[in-house]
This record gives sequence, C-alpha cells and structure tokens, in this order.
Amino acid sequence: MMEWWKRKKEVSIKRKKNKVQVSKWSYFDFFFTLADIIILPIRFVFWILRGIGRAIGNLFDGI
Repeated sequence: MMEWWKRKKEVSIKRKKNKVQVSKWSYFDFFFTLADIIILPIRFVFWILRGIGRAIGNLFDGI
C-alpha cells in the first residue's frame, strides 16, 4: 500500500511541475490588448481627420 502511495505522489508531483498556469486574467488581458490594437489606429485617424476638418473650417471662417 505504501509503495502505491509513493508512486501516486511522484506522478502527482511531476504533473504539477509540468503544468502551465493559465488563468482567466491572462485571457482577459489578451482580449483587452487585442481590442486596443484594433481600436487605437481607428481613433488616431478619427482625431486627425477631425483636426483637419476644424482647421479647414476655421480657415473659411476667417475669410
């Protein structure tokens, strides 16, 4: 019985050493970063076009 317990414990220890820890927070962080990578360039283009539009509008208001 004791030998069986020792073998089982060794297998359990090996399994714990080889196990890769992936938590739900790593998935959350991945999707949050992915959303930022997709949305950030769109926001930059929007703000640049908005700034150019305001500059052109101010140019015509001064005339």
